Amino acid sequence: MAYRVQRENEHDRRYRRIDALRRRLGWVPGIAFGIGWKPKGMHWKTYRRLLAEYQHLESAIVGREAEMLGMIEDKLHGML
Repeated sequence: MAYRVQRENEHDRRYRRIDALRRRLGWVPGIAFGIGWKPKGMHWKTYRRLLAEYQHLESAIVGREAEMLGMIEDKLHGML
């Protein structure tokens, strides 16, 4: 028997990690809500590091989603 996280693919891990970063930054979970402000009391160095990781994950997620939409679009055009 495996834990749920052991069955996750790379894309799911990115979503889980980005939501963890958003919670740590005090932002609403989900990349659709955009970037929020630096939490009060958090050092700027920490905020910049977390923000850089967040932006890296976000670009990977958006790139993968665009790739998947392209594949769906290709399949739909093939049906016509």
